Amino acid sequence: MEILVADIGGTNARLAIASADKNQSIGLAWERHYSVTDFDGFDQCLTEYRGSLTGKLPASALFAVAAPTEQDEIAFTNSPWRFSKSAIEREFSFQHVGCINDFEAVAHAAAMASSDQLQPILKPLERPQKDQDSGVTAVLGPGTGLGVSYIVRNRAGYHIQKTEAAHIGFSPSDEVEDLLHIHLRRKFGRVSAERLTSGNGLNQIYSFLAERITGQHQDISDQDVWNKCLSYENDLAVEAMNRYCRIFGAVAGDLALAQGASRVILAGGITKKLSTFLRNGNFQSGFIEKGRFKNMMQNIQLEVLAVEQPGLNGAALRFFSDEDLIRTT
Repeated sequence: MEILVADIGGTNARLAIASADKNQSIGLAWERHYSVTDFDGFDQCLTEYRGSLTGKLPASALFAVAAPTEQDEIAFTNSPWRFSKSAIEREFSFQHVGCINDFEAVAHAAAMASSDQLQPILKPLERPQKDQDSGVTAVLGPGTGLGVSYIVRNRAGYHIQKTEAAHIGFSPSDEVEDLLHIHLRRKFGRVSAERLTSGNGLNQIYSFLAERITGQHQDISDQDVWNKCLSYENDLAVEAMNRYCRIFGAVAGDLALAQGASRVILAGGITKKLSTFLRNGNFQSGFIEKGRFKNMMQNIQLEVLAVEQPGLNGAALRFFSDEDLIRTT
């Protein structure tokens, strides 16, 4: 059996034909990647994808989207795209179209990841093995926005809880971040955690620090800022990257505290770019420094997910693990 899966964020749309064997090992074929800005809407993107196939689209589709999924109308949080599930169903002759949160899909991929697909950043103090297979795991990662979900494990298996936790308020941890918070509040009003941990967040930090030094606003693209900071091009780039990692770590730690997580898994393309920087101490100090709960934070397992296309794989895992979804096809 095959289905169409898609992972659609604010910047990129990835599509593939997915299948699963009897052990729920996922196979992806006809994988294509598109830029959201190249199309007025998802229907145009899907039309182009259909034209790239030698056969027909499968009867069912499950889309992992960076948007609320409760209603028929899907309106993306960080892009102008919007579509109706029922309209897509009719236009492309699907028997069933479903949508799940994009980081709900990533969490399914994380829940099924093997030990060699989870790279440790911070190992906890020794604890009983039984705790490894129960409790709460926070899964998060920056992209155009910030995705957050939770895996809740018990003896029966696991449950994924999607969230909009990226939109909690940003909490400054020192005087520099106090000033950054004031600066961003003047620009945007309320300042969310996502504002500083998304892909654009590094630019917000870099521009703020640059303006403090020069007294002038700098107009620079997100890509240029990332290139400067990933290469540690100058002292400003070093300071901006270190600050970004510290804030990302602090947000990850706050989310772990809020949900009682004993494990945190970082995912996504930007996380992969940050792999080296996440081990330089700034992320870890932001994560751990929680006042009276510092010792507790040191006992949380912190890892990076190394699964290729976790959104596509996770959407397929979600579909093939749900008998009700399978029966609709």
